[in-house]
Amino acid sequence: MYFFGIQHAKELGCKLIDLGGCRPSFGDGVLRHKRKWGALLVEQPYAYYDLLVHWTRFSGPVVAFLAHTPLVFRDRSGLSAIAVVDRSEAVTRAEAAKVHHAMWMPGLRRLYLVATAGWQAGQESPPQTVLLNLADVEDCDPQKLQTLGNT
Repeated sequence: MYFFGIQHAKELGCKLIDLGGCRPSFGDGVLRHKRKWGALLVEQPYAYYDLLVHWTRFSGPVVAFLAHTPLVFRDRSGLSAIAVVDRSEAVTRAEAAKVHHAMWMPGLRRLYLVATAGWQAGQESPPQTVLLNLADVEDCDPQKLQTLGNT
């Protein structure tokens, strides 16, 4: 259905196709499906799927939640995403690139990746990605976490 709808829109000369809203999580199948079609994330003031998520400490329940439910959120002048990479050993450059590739989509401003066991020494972050160690952000609320991405 998507294929023929997109093909028809192209034949009509459409430059943009609105695929509608979805939950702001890369754990959501609808968002993953739209990502595969090359959809662009855009802020919609009339979205039905806004979530309010806040924490005072980046502790166990927050880590578990974001490891299973990576979120898209409003980040100053755009949309960013946050996910936890839950590994027992430091994450390698190849793993960081793989996670970035699996999550990145047009329209994101920044991707925050928090590693439970840290990142290998000398790790360079993929483009527009902030690599954070869990040990460094445990006392961070969402606003403080965003300031770490600006340093």
